[in-house]
Amino acid sequence: MDTPLTDGQLALDVATLADLMADARPQAIGCATAGGVEDREVSVGSLRRELRRERIARDLCAELNNFTQIEQTLAFVVLRVKELSSAETVAVRLERDGVYPYVVHTDHLAAPGAPDCGCPDAGRNLVDCIGEVVGSGEYDPSLEFFTPGGSFWCRSITALANSTAGARLLRGGARYSHRCDHESLALIPLSARGVRIGLLELQDRRLAMFDAELVEFLESLAHQIGLAIQNARAYSELEASMSQLRVLHGVLPICASCKRIRDDGRWKALEEFITQNSQADFTHGLCPECAKQLYPEVYAQKAIGG
Repeated sequence: MDTPLTDGQLALDVATLADLMADARPQAIGCATAGGVEDREVSVGSLRRELRRERIARDLCAELNNFTQIEQTLAFVVLRVKELSSAETVAVRLERDGVYPYVVHTDHLAAPGAPDCGCPDAGRNLVDCIGEVVGSGEYDPSLEFFTPGGSFWCRSITALANSTAGARLLRGGARYSHRCDHESLALIPLSARGVRIGLLELQDRRLAMFDAELVEFLESLAHQIGLAIQNARAYSELEASMSQLRVLHGVLPICASCKRIRDDGRWKALEEFITQNSQADFTHGLCPECAKQLYPEVYAQKAIGG
């Protein structure tokens, strides 16, 4: 992995890039004004932001493959995305039977399912309802707060909740009230191999914290994050299955007479030993030969009766 840039190196690179851009830009003779200085400051700020985002994204993608536990993967994702976006809260929701419950989040998350968020559907809040629309992919692409990639973002959830567009978004006629303390909201679908498996959610109590540029950048990372989550989930499921599977191997010392097995110095019945060291259970019956020896009269009556 490349060595991270220091703040001094980052500032130098940004200034150099800004100068190169300024030199390459066509300029009118005798038009050096304060506006040019402001443009350069904007360019420097934009370049600094882009370099920072690229560095964090590069580190995120490189480190995602190092995790095998789903909890570690999700915690890493939300912390990195929070650093990248400067959002107050970042959360991951994973799909479960058509709904998207929270599985990990940072601070100040609006309470999931809080009734005071004003959704007409009892027990669910406005963000939950929007999340289900984004997760299903059944949204109205003509609405301005959706991207071509299917993500949702808005600068004020309160304004949206009391708008006609909000009612169209949620496929309902009534307007939705909203009384939670967050305003900026972004929901980016997470997919793996063409299947949506969850949502990356950003919240902030401040207005207009997210824009189309940030959402598009997060969309470029969403597939990588989705694959990492799916791989970690598969590994966790495999590990859980393997922990339940106990395989007998090697040489087992068994009594030639009673068939007990020696285990850590103690002789155990065959059934006890196998039950303790595998997932097998026993049910008892009699084979035909033993049944004849133990109940000869029953077999004699059967022979007479034909």
